[in-house]
This record gives sequence, structure tokens and C-alpha cells, in this order.
Amino acid sequence: MAKRLKYIGKQPMKKDNVCNTAITWAYRGAVCSVPDEIAPRLLAHSDVWVEADPDDKGEPMEDDKTALLETAINPATGAPATREDKLIACVQVINELDGWDYVDTYRNSIPKIPEPEETESQPVFSMDKEEAIVQAIMVMDRDNELQFTAQGIPRVEALEKLLGYPITAEQRSEAWAKIEESEAGLS
Repeated sequence: MAKRLKYIGKQPMKKDNVCNTAITWAYRGAVCSVPDEIAPRLLAHSDVWVEADPDDKGEPMEDDKTALLETAINPATGAPATREDKLIACVQVINELDGWDYVDTYRNSIPKIPEPEETESQPVFSMDKEEAIVQAIMVMDRDNELQFTAQGIPRVEALEKLLGYPITAEQRSEAWAKIEESEAGLS
């Protein structure tokens, strides 16, 4: 069984640093399911997490929806916003346009990037799948063996968890080649 916990802390997002799970609340107001055995340890920090009501949809706190898109400074810490902060904020705003679509706890609670519907008019803003994979790779930790292989290649499973949808090894390889090409050009 699992409990649903809502993040109410001061930071724009929260990774579980109490029990060191992979659970991440992508924004203030996010709701994630956590295993019953770790919920009490997290709930002991009542200024950070509370038990969510059964009907709580995990809406972001109003003042946090676009804060990271409006500035290069993380409003909670005053430090420069990281690429991960900006990517998460961007994905949240994109998904808000179409309605929130949450992925489960094991996909780090980052909303899915919706597939564009085939209509006569093109969306005003869309991120193609390859660019989404590139952006996901850019926020991954290259020293984390769960995210990168010993050969330094991003793991497909880690990317799928971050993106919230399946990808192929070929798609990963194409995005990785694009990053390596870009990095080689900077050297």
C-alpha cells in the first residue's frame, strides 16, 4: 500500500533526501505516492510534506507556475536556476495548456509531454520527441550508474522514467549523438 504525500516546502521542487528514494515532487503542491514504510519519516517534516486529501489533484501553488520561466534565478533559493529547474518548469507550463497529466512516482512525478494531436492547425508551441530526449539527457547525472552505463551512454530506462513515455535505443542514440556533436564543437 502507498500513501499520497503533498509537497508544501519552500523550494520550487523537492527530491526525497530523507529516505534517499528516487521520488521527486516536481513543484510545490505536487502529490506523489510513497511506500507506507517511508511515509512517517517524510511526514515528520511537517513543513515540507503533508498527507494529501484523496481528491487532491496536486495542482501547483499559484505563485510557482511560471516563476522559473520568468527569471534565470531560482526564486526559492536566490541561486541561478539549473537546467533541470527550467526544464521542469517548462514541461509544467506546456502541460498546463493541455491539462495536467501526471506520471507515477517511479517516473519522478514529472508531467508527460503530450503528443501533439493531428489537427488542421499546428500548436503554437511544441517540443519534438528528439528535443525532449536531448533535454532529458542534459539534466541527467552522468556519474549516476542508474542513469548512464559504464561506457557513459544514457540508459533508455532512465530516460523513459524521466520523460514518462517509452523510447527506443535508436532514439536515445540519435539524441546522444546530437549532444556529443554539440559538445565536440565547444571544445
